[in-house]
Amino acid sequence: MSPKTIIASLKKRLSVSPTNLETSHGRTRAMRWFYWVDHHILRVWWHNFEEVAPGVYRSNQPDGKRLAQYRAMGVRSVLNLRGESLTPFYAITQEGCAEAKLKLYTVNKLSAHRAPDRDALLEVFKVFDEAERDLLIHCKSGADRTGLISALYLIDKCGESTRQARRHLSFKYLHIGWSTSGVLDMFLDDFARVEGQISLREWVANDYSSQDLAARGGRL
Repeated sequence: MSPKTIIASLKKRLSVSPTNLETSHGRTRAMRWFYWVDHHILRVWWHNFEEVAPGVYRSNQPDGKRLAQYRAMGVRSVLNLRGESLTPFYAITQEGCAEAKLKLYTVNKLSAHRAPDRDALLEVFKVFDEAERDLLIHCKSGADRTGLISALYLIDKCGESTRQARRHLSFKYLHIGWSTSGVLDMFLDDFARVEGQISLREWVANDYSSQDLAARGGRL
């Protein structure tokens, strides 16, 4: 049996439904998937956590224990950039937020490797306006999607320039701009060209095109 076949077999065996959290056996399988397939074993001690602005934080995918800790430090809302999913991470996030009494916002159609979706970005702006502070923003590793949205928060809500805000989309958080994730840098570059002439929200709503960005090196 080839290594590729073995890996595929293991992933199939570890694949579970969120409903399995309701049983002891299902929970064990779900947590096994979470730790090994979703790489949470790497996030046990590494959280990629930092304050973005007063009342706003960023991190990688938290587990229930960390969500409770964030609640204790003042977090009231969570913005999940990984979207809804039938894989266990989403069920674990929902459960952790419910137990910690955190309001969970989930935005779909954002990717570390694709041109940002306009509707998803407009949904993010709504969360910026509506979410009770303190707010935690997270994706899987807290590097790419989280970095972009953190930068957009600073531009949109704090009045920072794109040049200043893009520090949150950097290798410090393990964002690698020369990889396919560089499409997110291209997004900021495009807005920087019109910055001062139009607001970020207006540009996204009326002028930004994910198709055009994808045609210049990204993906849809």
